[in-house]
Amino acid sequence: MSTIFALSRQGYTTCVSDENTSSRETYAKEIIVYTTTNEEDAQNWTKKKILEGYVVTTSYNPRTGEYTCTAVR
Repeated sequence: MSTIFALSRQGYTTCVSDENTSSRETYAKEIIVYTTTNEEDAQNWTKKKILEGYVVTTSYNPRTGEYTCTAVR
């Protein structure tokens, strides 16, 4: 998870899911957005949502110091 967030800080948008989660859906029934300046909180939220079956996209805004995590399923 640390590597994923390091990539986010470098300007990449990352997308992760559990190996059993289908990322081939063309639509989403549920979207949850979580924003925080605390990386540990963002990592914990991301892990929790992945275990719940979501595909989670993370990004980082260096201007505001905020991580935006978007869970979709």
